[in-house]
Amino acid sequence: MNLKFAGSQAINCYTCSSYNGSDVNCEDPYNPAMSTYTEKCMVPKQGHIGTFPANFCIKIVGKNVETWELMVIRACVMKTMDTQCGVFRYQDYTMTGCILTCDYDGCNMGSHVHT
Repeated sequence: MNLKFAGSQAINCYTCSSYNGSDVNCEDPYNPAMSTYTEKCMVPKQGHIGTFPANFCIKIVGKNVETWELMVIRACVMKTMDTQCGVFRYQDYTMTGCILTCDYDGCNMGSHVHT
C-alpha cells in the first residue's frame, strides 16, 4: 500500500460514469484509451469551500435501490470508502453492489481493483 502524506500530490484516476449502459467505454471490459484519465484529482470536501487533493481511486458497480438503474462509476475520492459489497451510500444514492477502493495512480481501470 502506498502512503500519502499531508502536502503530497493528488492521485491520478480514471473517471467516468455509466447509467444503464449509457457509456460503453466505462463498462467492463474496460478500455482506458477510450476514457478520461484525470491527473491530480481534486475533489470537494464537505463543509469546505474549494477542492482538495484526492487520495484514492474507486470503482463502483451497483444498482440504485430506488430506480434500479445499473451504475458503473470510476472516480477519485479524498477518503477511503474501503472495498466492500452490499448496501452503501454514494453521493445522494443508496446502492447495492460493490465499491472497490485503491491508492495508486490509475488503479481503478480493471474489472478488479487491486489495493
